[in-house]
Amino acid sequence: MRVTRPAGRSEPKSVNYKRYNAVRMSTLARIQDLAAKEFSIDPTSLDPHVQLDTLGIDSLSFIEFMFKVEEEFGVSVSDESLKGIKTLADLERHVVDALAAAGKG
Repeated sequence: MRVTRPAGRSEPKSVNYKRYNAVRMSTLARIQDLAAKEFSIDPTSLDPHVQLDTLGIDSLSFIEFMFKVEEEFGVSVSDESLKGIKTLADLERHVVDALAAAGKG
C-alpha cells in the first residue's frame, strides 16, 4: 500500500537518533579526556555520574576547567547553568544542549 501526501505537505522531519547518540558519546568522551588531563585522573576511573567533589574537583578548579571545555567545544555555558552541574554527565548534557542551540550539534 502506498500513502500519498496532500499537495503542499512535506515529509515529517525525522530525528537521526544514531547520530544524536554518537554526538553525545563523543562529547562525553572528550569531556572525560579533558577532565582526566586537567585533574590528573585515570580516564578509566572517571564515572560520569559521580559527583565532581567526590573526584576531588572543587568549585574553583571546576570553573577553570569550564573555560577549557567552552574553548574545546566553542560554546558557552551560562553561570546559572553552572550551578546545576554536579557531574560530568550533567556537564555533557549542558554542552550538547549548547551545541544544538548554536546549530553545531
